[in-house]
Amino acid sequence: MGDIENPWHSRPIDVHRWSDHPEVAQLCDRIWDEYLPTDQTSGPKQPKRI
Repeated sequence: MGDIENPWHSRPIDVHRWSDHPEVAQLCDRIWDEYLPTDQTSGPKQPKRI
């Protein structure tokens, strides 16, 4: 990843934000699968979809 082009036009990710849109769920699943290890034994867990 590169540097933020203009940090004044960005903000931290709100990890408590929720969305019911399927496109958002697909994107989150893809990010989780591609960038976080599957053999992780501690730390954040992938949220369960109901």
